[in-house]
Amino acid sequence: MREHREMPLERYYRNDLARIHHEAFGAYGDSMAPGVLAGLSSLERGSRIIEVGCGSGRLTRELCAAGFDVVATDSSVAMLELATSFAPEATFGRLTLPEDPIPDCDAIVGVGHPLNYVDSDADIEASLRAMGSALRPGGVLITDLCGLDYAAARRGAPPSIWRGEEWLLTCEYEQPDPATFIRAMSIFTKNDNGSWRRDNERHHNTLIDIDRAPAILAEVGVVASISTACGAIILPEGMVLIAGVKPTI
Repeated sequence: MREHREMPLERYYRNDLARIHHEAFGAYGDSMAPGVLAGLSSLERGSRIIEVGCGSGRLTRELCAAGFDVVATDSSVAMLELATSFAPEATFGRLTLPEDPIPDCDAIVGVGHPLNYVDSDADIEASLRAMGSALRPGGVLITDLCGLDYAAARRGAPPSIWRGEEWLLTCEYEQPDPATFIRAMSIFTKNDNGSWRRDNERHHNTLIDIDRAPAILAEVGVVASISTACGAIILPEGMVLIAGVKPTI
């Protein structure tokens, strides 16, 4: 895990989009928190939790409030800066899967389909193995993941527009092949002098045959299952929750 202040400009979620995501879409982390915490109920207070793709810290704050020792990670410097202020009780660092090693821990969690942001199907598999290998006996893995049905369910979707008082976000969707889903976003943000600035980001999501995930995790000793819900929250079509435990010896 690398110190995030020393890293170059991030590929995804630069400053303006990170702020918009926190304000307009961060509630996803809030809504997932009860189900994630229920899945961690076997762990004692003070257990070490590694959060992958912590974003602006919405779930992070709930994990800390539950008494866990949280190490929150993300590949975006801008998101980590927001999360540091939003959930100061956690420890933060930059982690990019599958390249960076994951410290040994009692649980790994991730919401917002962070593994789909890696570059290839093989990288998703490597990330799952790395996560499972980092778990101590009795450890818990909980993450959401988009499968091939995620793109199929959104084929032909029209562009989306969201607007706040000081920002405007547009998003067009591309599906160059069945295992790839791209969000092409234009981000407009109001400057202090009343003018506007623009940034563009292309978010490339690699999709995977979800049914393979439990077998991949089994290779590193994790018994996992697939669900379309996280607690009382029904996940968007094509997204599932992967939940697993590494049995004690």
